[in-house]
Amino acid sequence: MNDSSTPSDFDQLLERLGDEHLSKEEFEQLEREIASSRENRRAYIKMSWLCGDLTWLFRDQSEEACPIAIPAAPGAPTASPKVAGHRSLWGNPFLSAAASAIAASLLLYLGGFLQFTSPQPSADQVAIAEEDSQPSVAEKANQGALVEESPGDWEASPEVAATLTGLDDCRWEPGSAAPTYGEPLLPGRTLKLAEGRAKLTFESGAQLILQGPTEFEVVSSMDGSLPFGKLRALCPVQAHGFKIATPTAQVVDLGTEFGMQVDGLGETEVHVFAGEVLTWPVDAKGKIAEHALSLVKDKAALFKKGIAVEHVSAKADLFVRDIAAHLDSKSLPPLPVHRRLQLWLAADVLAKRDDADRVIAWRDILVGDNQSDEDAWQHDEDARPLWIEDAIGGKPALRFDGMNSHMCTTPFLTTPSQTVFMVFQRHDLLAEPKKAEKRQLLNYNGPPYDLPKTMRAFRILQIDDMEDVGKYRAYIYAGLEKEKMYAQLGDVRMRKAAQVNEPVVLSYLYDPESNRSELWANNESQGFSNAPAGEEFTSRKIIGRHPLHKTCFHGDIAELLIFNEALTPEEISQVNAYLGKKYSIPTSSPGESETQPGD
Repeated sequence: MNDSSTPSDFDQLLERLGDEHLSKEEFEQLEREIASSRENRRAYIKMSWLCGDLTWLFRDQSEEACPIAIPAAPGAPTASPKVAGHRSLWGNPFLSAAASAIAASLLLYLGGFLQFTSPQPSADQVAIAEEDSQPSVAEKANQGALVEESPGDWEASPEVAATLTGLDDCRWEPGSAAPTYGEPLLPGRTLKLAEGRAKLTFESGAQLILQGPTEFEVVSSMDGSLPFGKLRALCPVQAHGFKIATPTAQVVDLGTEFGMQVDGLGETEVHVFAGEVLTWPVDAKGKIAEHALSLVKDKAALFKKGIAVEHVSAKADLFVRDIAAHLDSKSLPPLPVHRRLQLWLAADVLAKRDDADRVIAWRDILVGDNQSDEDAWQHDEDARPLWIEDAIGGKPALRFDGMNSHMCTTPFLTTPSQTVFMVFQRHDLLAEPKKAEKRQLLNYNGPPYDLPKTMRAFRILQIDDMEDVGKYRAYIYAGLEKEKMYAQLGDVRMRKAAQVNEPVVLSYLYDPESNRSELWANNESQGFSNAPAGEEFTSRKIIGRHPLHKTCFHGDIAELLIFNEALTPEEISQVNAYLGKKYSIPTSSPGESETQPGD
């Protein structure tokens, strides 16, 4: 056993790593030491946690941040903090006590999170480190950075498979339950459309246009049945594997747009307009053929009982592509950046309201790369925000009551890189805030809240002002592969609180490629933090409330944009300026404020 009073070579290497003084040879030696010993791996993890904790603790007291935890500002010189000699980083009683007492992000540097001046550790070393990264039960009480998630207090809703997101001159068969616009559809629901067209958006993201006369059964979020009739399907990447069964065929999507038509005899035509589908003939006894027929773009096939006959070309003009209201090029707002735009909601266009001016659906504006509409919905009349004509800068906004009103999008894909813009103004609090109350503007974990609770898959972007009223922050709430234990990554907050009825253009960048997150208020940088890498996932996004707790935003939201991309500083500045001009909100010019590390 090593004498604890004498620093080992491994301790010294860790200390030099924290100070950014490792040579290439020393870095390679450290890699070997980490790989050779479970005890060393745990010490390495502890070093990473401690460095992140100290960065958080001294964020307002020193200009020198831990070089491992926070990336340097663009163009800023890289300087290592001056550290007095000591036996090891955790041999100092003050540092150990501070690390145990404060709340900071854990595991910021694993799985590609480390920011070294020497080469990055190999994938094998990262995997080894991740394997031993979880604290024991006894350690939990002393790790303030761990966040325990309490059970939610919203009532559980039934498992919804799809939503009726469009109606066009519809007449339903007598005796069948006529669905209403915006109605959630449970598994097993059968729709009998006599005339007209209806649009279904599934929880998986698949979208169908039914053309009457058609009978269609919603089997699940990934399955449907078409006994007869006609439909067109658009299946984005997150809906790969979506299946539709007919009396004579089974069709499985591989990321496509296709049409299907089933006649009175059950014979099925499949027409592919983009991508590829796999199709299996079904015989008169319902037996599915062993071998699939692949159909690609512009191909079609006819399926009779157990037989498939391939046609030469698909006929797109037989099928209606969409029935949603879209803006033509002349009516589109002049947004300067469209690259990887995923969602665009603006209260002055495409907000569908009920008779009381409450918003049923907030329509996605389709432009550029955003060609799949992920609208925000509210089925519950009592939870619908109110549409206000003259709310922010003479423009409309949705008014959230702070008690129940909120919107929820249909499911869509989220990439690790994100850029988000919001235009809003807060109102007075309805009651004295509780310490842990999250008055959320945005949350990426919508129902059914089933994202895997793992470090890389559970990455919930959130915007709220929980700790300081009006001091909004953006961050990623991340799972740590331990029940009810989480960390907050990329946490940056406003330097100065937004006052009541003060309009704000808030923008947030999360860029794992450069390990950088940054927040802007009215185009003025509020600071920056790290941005550990994650994974793609599909989820609903909730606007105006926390998904599990009864904590809601009280105020007006006029616009929301989500990009599945880390926009450049120039692009972010352009969008901020566009939104500021539109809503008469003064915004800073680029370079007016100096970027500082985030809180």
